[in-house]
Amino acid sequence: MSQTYRTPRTESTAADGDQTTIPADQYFLAGLGDNQRDRLLRASVRRTLKPGEHLFNQGDEAPHFFLILHGRIKLYRLSPDGDEKVMGLSGPRATFAEGVLFMAEPRYPVNAQALEATEVIGLSRQTYLSILSESFPTCLSVMAEVTGRIQSLLNEIEALTLRDSRYRVVNFLVSLLPPAAGADTTVRLPARKGEIAARLSIRPETLSRAFRMLSDEGLITMREESVIIHDPAALQVVVSI
Repeated sequence: MSQTYRTPRTESTAADGDQTTIPADQYFLAGLGDNQRDRLLRASVRRTLKPGEHLFNQGDEAPHFFLILHGRIKLYRLSPDGDEKVMGLSGPRATFAEGVLFMAEPRYPVNAQALEATEVIGLSRQTYLSILSESFPTCLSVMAEVTGRIQSLLNEIEALTLRDSRYRVVNFLVSLLPPAAGADTTVRLPARKGEIAARLSIRPETLSRAFRMLSDEGLITMREESVIIHDPAALQVVVSI
C-alpha cells in the first residue's frame, strides 16, 4: 500500500518571501529571524487535496511535516485485519507529522487523508533541522511543544482506557477550546460524528447520546458542524477530576 512520497502535480513551491503563508504565532517559528523564515518558506510546498484524497500513506518517506491552511485531515492506521483506527483529527492552523523531524530514517507512521477540500503547506524537514541548529530559542520552543503533546497523548490514553464515554466526549470538547475560552464559545467539529466516535473508541450512538446529555444539562448546544460550549469552565472541571 505504501509508496515513496513524490511531488504531485497539485503541489507547488511557496512563493519567495511569502510571510503570510505561515501564521506568525506558530510555535516552530519562535526565535527565527527574517532570513530563516524566508529560507524555510522557499523550501516549502503547498498541496491541495480533494475530499477523500491521501496526503501520504503509512511507511512513505517523510521529507515534510505539515500545517493545515484550511480544511480537515484525518490521521489513521490500519490493523492487519484492515480495521481503521483514527489516531488524530486536525483542522485549520493545526500542524501534524512533526515527529518525523527526529527520526533517523524518517517515514510517516500513519496515513493522512483529507476529510474535505483541504490545503496544506509542507515544511522541509531537512531545512528546518538546519535552522534548528542555528536557533536555540526555536529548539526550546519545539521541545516545549513536543513535551506538551506527549502529556496530551498520555491524558488521551488514560481517557480512552480508564474513563467512561461521557468523560471521553467532554475531554474531546475541551481539547477543541481555544486558550482562555469564555462563555458561549463556538468550536468547529474536526470531522463527522462517526469519525469522532471512532477516534474516541465509542459507538456513534454513544457519542450522540453523550452530546444529547450535555445539551440537556445546558452545557452545550449542537449545530451541524459545530458546538456552542456555554460553560467551558464546567467542562474543564469534569476532565480535571
